[in-house]
Amino acid sequence: MGLIDKAKSFFQPESKRSEKNPVFANIENASSSTEPTKHIEDDSIFEHVISDIKSWREALEMWDNNISPNRAEMQLLYREASIDDMVVTKFNILTERIKGTEYEIAGANDTVDEDKTVILNSKWFNKIIKHYVESIFYGYTLVQIPLRPNPDSNTGDLYDIRDIKLIPRTHVVPEWGGIRKYTYSDNEILYYTKQKYMNRLIEFNDIDEYGLFVSIMPHYIYKKNALFFWSGYQSKFGITPIIVKTDLDDSENTDKLEEFLRSMASNSYALINRHDEMEALNGVSTDASATFEKMKDTCDASISRIIDGGTMTSVQGSSRSQAEVHENTSELLHLGRLLEFKRVINKQLIPKLIAQGVLAEGDYFRIKDTKDIDAIISRILKLSQAGYLVSEELIEELTGFEVSANISSPESDGSTENYYNNEKLIRLEETLHEIKTKLTTTG
Repeated sequence: MGLIDKAKSFFQPESKRSEKNPVFANIENASSSTEPTKHIEDDSIFEHVISDIKSWREALEMWDNNISPNRAEMQLLYREASIDDMVVTKFNILTERIKGTEYEIAGANDTVDEDKTVILNSKWFNKIIKHYVESIFYGYTLVQIPLRPNPDSNTGDLYDIRDIKLIPRTHVVPEWGGIRKYTYSDNEILYYTKQKYMNRLIEFNDIDEYGLFVSIMPHYIYKKNALFFWSGYQSKFGITPIIVKTDLDDSENTDKLEEFLRSMASNSYALINRHDEMEALNGVSTDASATFEKMKDTCDASISRIIDGGTMTSVQGSSRSQAEVHENTSELLHLGRLLEFKRVINKQLIPKLIAQGVLAEGDYFRIKDTKDIDAIISRILKLSQAGYLVSEELIEELTGFEVSANISSPESDGSTENYYNNEKLIRLEETLHEIKTKLTTTG
């Protein structure tokens, strides 16, 4: 019996949390009989933010508890933040970039085995990639693969995608190498570090890593509450209040009039005596929505900075030079994540595939060495513009495409204004553009 199969009969749901907090009502195994009930006396945005920040800090304390570490509360907060629009966008981009990278299986002699590489071009491996990306956000992640190849009857993939299963993070206690039966109880623990389980498990991220969500949470909390109160502000002040003056003094008719006012579209109304005076004043003369938009943009910029190391590539208003600097930073961060993915696959997945007879001893996983044609073309143009000789042989060697343009060293008449020959530079640019077009059409 696999760990996830045993865990299904091992986990016990605790329903009281769902009754206390409807936000988590549909989340499996997400309840606690000991969790304090949240209560907000004031509808002030600060009260809401303070309450949410307090919940985040308490969850962090539970995670870091030396006697009984528990990640359940924090993981539930992480799930809530995972639906944020900026987070979803960044998560999908990162996932697709890692999926879009070309990988290969090489043997002990460093020769690529095309037949074995085919197993990576499949849904089950894409699911492995997805769980790896999740571990960047959620922290330590435990994934189970089948004990032996179980081809998908529809696609012929090595494994059925349904057999690649995530062990619920709310129950995992990596500090102990175990899984709780009850989310908030230490009475019964299933230890997965036994060999019969570990030969099917892949561990992503370190046990002491919180994941990016721990830093994203405060910004998400402020953003969520800003949008909530923006909606409330529009509901209260977006529609002109109604003021009714009347001589009615009997409670029955007054109640009927008030009921009528409640049924109208306006959110605000006043019922006063005809001799009384009431004046509705505007709080601000400008559009108050700008305040909420500014707060949302600030939070989005912070979330973007946490995930990809910069904001200029995804936030409007940046210059081209700023975007290039931040893009380079993002590329370095992405390269680090790719190398970590390669390390985990070689250390944990490849040995299991060798043990199952799918791969041979000495086989290993690596990132395919591909040429950055855009960078190559850019460098060739810069060299030519600087007056250096760019030969046909060099272009063919770097790009792999045969060129026919006669590119030679720029002719100079001795003046700095005519340092290189414009006609030949144009031919060079046209040739490089032709190479790039061929590469695009041939994939």
